[in-house]
Amino acid sequence: MPENKVHCKKLLECELTVEEITAKGQELAMRSQEALRIEEEKKSKMSAFKAQIDACTAAIGTLALAVSTGKESREINCRMDYNTPTSGEKTLVRMDNGKKVEQSPMTRDEREDLFINGLGSMGTHFVFNDKGTAPLLDSLTDDKEKGWASVNDPMEAKEMVQEKRNPKEQYRVVFGALDGTTKYQLQIKEKAKGKAKAAK
Repeated sequence: MPENKVHCKKLLECELTVEEITAKGQELAMRSQEALRIEEEKKSKMSAFKAQIDACTAAIGTLALAVSTGKESREINCRMDYNTPTSGEKTLVRMDNGKKVEQSPMTRDEREDLFINGLGSMGTHFVFNDKGTAPLLDSLTDDKEKGWASVNDPMEAKEMVQEKRNPKEQYRVVFGALDGTTKYQLQIKEKAKGKAKAAK
């Protein structure tokens, strides 16, 4: 009688040796690390794709708005006019067409800024709070200079602008560096008798 036997292969459970278990453990650790690496690479690529999609979406929105309104936002050179149209207010003006963009109150710092308000050292003259002026000289001079006497001690510009003067007297302002800071001093033209009058 012929034998009815055919050789084949089938997955069946097998007992592992100690060496095989050790090798499987090492492969398990390696595969786990590889899976983590692939997952991180996936996240990185997804993030990059999302950034590209977001950029396209933003561009589409900007272009659609420009097409529908006939306008778009651009960086335009502007000028800020202080104390305009009234004292304590400021007006932003476009330089390309001269149109007023916005008007708002000046901040406290802006209201106290001497340059913005046209006060203090202005070239060859010093401008006071009352808009009066006096010649400005680039050197602090003592009272001994013939014909001039100091009205006050050297002070900072923000204090000097508040100095009162007698409209009948002739004044000048001298300045220079003292203790690393620019200081100003008000001087008055002495009378023929050499007696100086300070403003009251």
